[in-house]
Amino acid sequence: MAPRFGTVRACSGEALANFSWRDYAPFAWLLAAEFLFLVLASNLGSTWGMATAGRIAHLVGGDGATRNPGFFVHLPAIFAYVEVGIYTLVGALVLPLAIAGVLAPFEPSLKDPAVRSARVRGAILPTFFGLVLYLGVAILWQWAIGAVIAPFFIVLMGKGFNAMVAIWAVSAILGFVFVAAVYYVPIVALRRGGSPGGAVVGGLREGLPLLFGTFLYLLLFSIPALVMQAIVQLFATMIVVRLRPELILVLLSVYATFTSIATYLSFSAAVRLYMTETETEEGS
Repeated sequence: MAPRFGTVRACSGEALANFSWRDYAPFAWLLAAEFLFLVLASNLGSTWGMATAGRIAHLVGGDGATRNPGFFVHLPAIFAYVEVGIYTLVGALVLPLAIAGVLAPFEPSLKDPAVRSARVRGAILPTFFGLVLYLGVAILWQWAIGAVIAPFFIVLMGKGFNAMVAIWAVSAILGFVFVAAVYYVPIVALRRGGSPGGAVVGGLREGLPLLFGTFLYLLLFSIPALVMQAIVQLFATMIVVRLRPELILVLLSVYATFTSIATYLSFSAAVRLYMTETETEEGS
């Protein structure tokens, strides 16, 4: 049974009221990795900048993506790939650690350092599998956007700005649904343990009834990030040509910061929703 809206609202309020910099710290590591890429991107003329950010830009956008000002026009799309890579590879290591801190007040066994360390290590692989599953679905979704969604809106609305906004909005909103589907994999892995495959299946099964509430958390907490994302993705060419190309770096830095905080708050709310619903079921 899906949770009541009042429960969803209460959990989101608790997540905001109980914001902890200590629990957020692992998410700051992900943010630091993104900032490192942006620093490398700002030094594309150097050997080390070209060997890292330049190499990634070439893989994503070809030769034109490594020369100014084309590089800054392509940078939002390039950064999107980098962001997914960081959250998949580095996130599998730090997300269980961060979630364990949020879950500990509800799960007394996690207050024992030895138990907590063992549970975190055991949750790394399930978290990675869950993120890879999301990544696979996201890749298929991006293909569907180019092959089906974009042509549909272009036919319906013409090749104009309105169609671009509609395509972006559908892409972003459905992307939240896909990521919400795997949100409970690390939570279940930390709370119940078990095999990696069992944790993934359990996380998907137990998270399905909570999908709508989780989607609302993601959407609510991500509004500032969505605004920044819309600006850099829809107006990149205008910013580069009419303003300053380097402004793209600043906007992406702000976007990454908003996304990092939103991810922490969403997981914090999801933990509270999961524990509330689980305790209700176990008590009934």
